[in-house]
Amino acid sequence: MELKTFLETTATAVAQDSDLTAWVLASFGIALTVYKDLPSDVFPDIENDYPFVVLLPTEKRSGQEQRVIEYGLDAWLGLNVATYQTRAEGNLTDPTGVDLICDFIEKVKTAVVSDLPANTSVSFVEVIDTLGRPPEVQGFIEMDFRQVVTIGTDPLA
Repeated sequence: MELKTFLETTATAVAQDSDLTAWVLASFGIALTVYKDLPSDVFPDIENDYPFVVLLPTEKRSGQEQRVIEYGLDAWLGLNVATYQTRAEGNLTDPTGVDLICDFIEKVKTAVVSDLPANTSVSFVEVIDTLGRPPEVQGFIEMDFRQVVTIGTDPLA
């Protein structure tokens, strides 16, 4: 699969996932913004563009002698949690947005997995960040895809 097709398929899966869309609307009252790479002219604005998913530098590793094509894709997720409050129970404090960004990460992963090409698997590395500029909460997902090449498939296509 061409790199452009891979990125388009993944971006469409995230942008059109009904469960993710419903969760974002129920949690934040606005639609999700999905970017295919970070816009160079305007950085996502907390007032207008949150919640968002930015699909960052896509890569493809393949060769004629390889039996597996590997794709790499990172996702940066951002939430505005200004309307949510920090929770504290006894000596345990739950910073604002930790649960929300964890849920957001899981929903994005589910959307990506729901539309994987045939013979493809994916592994994830996830990071949450509540130390940014309040009320911003961010998450990061590193995704590594492996597509097994079947007989008759050109690994360079």
